[in-house]
Amino acid sequence: AAFVVCDLSDIRALGAEVATVNVETDKGKGIKEDYEYDIFISSRRGSIISTWIRDSLLPVLSNWLSEEIGRPARIFFDESELSAGGRYPEALAYALGKSRLLLPVFSSSYFRSQWSLSEYHTFQKREEELAKSEREVPYHNLIFPVVFSNGAHFPEYARARQWLDLKRFAATAKAFRESKRFLEFEETIREFSSQLGKEVNNAPEYSPDWPRGSPSEVHIETDFDNDLSRPIL
Repeated sequence: AAFVVCDLSDIRALGAEVATVNVETDKGKGIKEDYEYDIFISSRRGSIISTWIRDSLLPVLSNWLSEEIGRPARIFFDESELSAGGRYPEALAYALGKSRLLLPVFSSSYFRSQWSLSEYHTFQKREEELAKSEREVPYHNLIFPVVFSNGAHFPEYARARQWLDLKRFAATAKAFRESKRFLEFEETIREFSSQLGKEVNNAPEYSPDWPRGSPSEVHIETDFDNDLSRPIL
């Protein structure tokens, strides 16, 4: 397949421990570490958004991104539900660190999820580190949001980013994928993939020292209208 649909059962088959061992083995052989994924899709799990990503966004994005980069695109997407207050799976942290770009799917629920915000701010911290690094010129934008719903209610730091508005395509019924509107959706994603393809090809060199956030360190805003401070990692 041109794309990778991963849930925790899939990636546990590999195992974060096994992946770590392989990395150490490769270092001993002088093999250079590199990315494993082009895109990490970050979303609020266990909702209709997951269905929409799996059935509509992911297949179309994968096909057109593959065309842009000249090889099968590798996209990490996890559908599993993560319990509130639970430990963020090491396998997901591994995949996040091994991804070139982050594609967050914005919704009002996204900004009330510690898991989602941890993924977002992990990449934001990577951007900030690159911006401070003299060897990385020009500044690298690594976060490319799409909007599923409720853009007017996002926190200020999210509204400051450019995003792709897909609210008019936020449908999960099979009839949507057989409609003329889906053709418009595909054209929109094709154009988006052109931009993403350039960013994938120009991604900064991989570093095993990229920041890794923890959900327990994320502050969730409870009132976007009155408290517009950024969540803190």
